[in-house]
Amino acid sequence: MTWWKELASTIESFITAIGIFVAGVWTYMIFIRKRQAYPRAALTILVDNIPIPDEGRLVHVEMRIENLSDVVLRASAADLRLRQVVPLPADTSGSVLANQDPVPFGRAEVEWPLVASREWQFDNGDFEIEPGESDSLHADFMIDSLIAVVQFYFYLSNAAKAKSGLGWTITKMHVFGTPEEEDTMTDKKSQATCPSTRQQKQQKPQIQQPQQPQQTPKQKPKEKK
Repeated sequence: MTWWKELASTIESFITAIGIFVAGVWTYMIFIRKRQAYPRAALTILVDNIPIPDEGRLVHVEMRIENLSDVVLRASAADLRLRQVVPLPADTSGSVLANQDPVPFGRAEVEWPLVASREWQFDNGDFEIEPGESDSLHADFMIDSLIAVVQFYFYLSNAAKAKSGLGWTITKMHVFGTPEEEDTMTDKKSQATCPSTRQQKQQKPQIQQPQQPQQTPKQKPKEKK
């Protein structure tokens, strides 16, 4: 029965080799080809505009970060930049009036002037987001009320790619409105999300009058003869 044991051992080794090969292919497809060993993030910028009479405009910015991957997302630094778009800078306005392209050669966007910036440093690695969860960074700016349109640029570093300086970025244009326009926009949003509730508020409730029970006519008693 020695030949049978040798055959069984050969088959076992062959199956083990196939298992190792399949595991290697699976690892390559999942972690290398699809890069699932690295975090993936979705960035969203939310802006609150608070006009302050005779002082300017308070701008509160929330940078929402969502971890879309199956691994922990870690960041070592972040940077938020606020740039002025309208009123147009003098050089950009001059290019437009001269019928020239305001975008510099070799670039794709106008270089809007920087108004202010905010930076975060996470040297101890204290900023991390678990898979499927989200977190936010917040910043405040006080700007001139004459600034009507701004550009936000946000960068979040990827600690897994810290040496190369890679990370996630998002750029957003935001138009400021007057307080009346801001209220109107908020009102429109509430109508879009809860139309039935708003209609119920506008309509006066109708009070139904209680119906009086119908009386059955009584028959006169018969007279005794």
